[in-house]
Amino acid sequence: MKFDMSRIKGAGDGLLNEVSKLQRANEMKQIFIAADEIDKAEENRGMSIEKIEELADSIADVGLVNPIVIRQKENGRYKIVAGERRYTAILKLIEDGRWEKTRPVKSSLFEPELIDLPLTDDEKEDYIRATENAEQRNQTDGDRLIQVGKLKKIYEKLRENGAISNIKTRTLLAQDMKISPTHAAQFMAVDAKGDDSLIDAVLENQVSVSAASAITGLPKEEQQQIIQRALENKKEEKKITPKDLNKAHQDIRKKEPEQNIVDGTQITEKEFKKDIARIVKKLKKKESGFILTEEAYLKYIEYIEKIDKLFT
Repeated sequence: MKFDMSRIKGAGDGLLNEVSKLQRANEMKQIFIAADEIDKAEENRGMSIEKIEELADSIADVGLVNPIVIRQKENGRYKIVAGERRYTAILKLIEDGRWEKTRPVKSSLFEPELIDLPLTDDEKEDYIRATENAEQRNQTDGDRLIQVGKLKKIYEKLRENGAISNIKTRTLLAQDMKISPTHAAQFMAVDAKGDDSLIDAVLENQVSVSAASAITGLPKEEQQQIIQRALENKKEEKKITPKDLNKAHQDIRKKEPEQNIVDGTQITEKEFKKDIARIVKKLKKKESGFILTEEAYLKYIEYIEKIDKLFT
């Protein structure tokens, strides 16, 4: 057994599985609060606000489909638990005159007692913030790296009090953040072994976590030299690639081009099987298989072909 089921709901697909997440969302009280009664949360500081105008246009066109999650403070005002980007987009609409200041914002009121985990109220808030934000589109690797750090602390606390056992942190991160175990391992490598300058480059969206993780096995001083050299050579508006890191490393060590140490992420049969394990598990549960619409089936074929091409 992965979890003590008497203490944690929804074990198996993250600390709270899809069923209990839906139940939790339904149990949250929906309220409508004026934008000027809501404060941004210090815990969300550093989150990317890329493509905010695009998000603002979407909200202006169809409204706020997914409510933000807020928590009432002692002074009666509210702070954001999840939905920082959506709230920022609404502020942009107010600034542009496309959203009245007095127009209420659809919100879900966070209540710690709804989260059945042996954590403090603030830790539950951090957990909801990380998992809810993980489901938002347009997240950067920097956003996800911040979430990884918070989730790892929560997992450590749960291990200490015996709520989690016999499950890897990588697996939990993959489930809670909706990413593959391989991708989760890359975030863990950067978080645990990355030099501060390398981590800053990921947070500032200058290098992807997959590229950054490829040099985390090097001494931190060497990582720092590589990323600094790569930043110096970086073309404006373009991310640093594994090839850029490799060239920077060669320049520093003055080695021949064929002596590559950064050449991307290796995917083995074992890694691939782990990455698709959740899909296989769902298929096994449903012996008759899944019935796909014609549109869904065409997408299925398209995705299979894309994966096939990756390995050719």
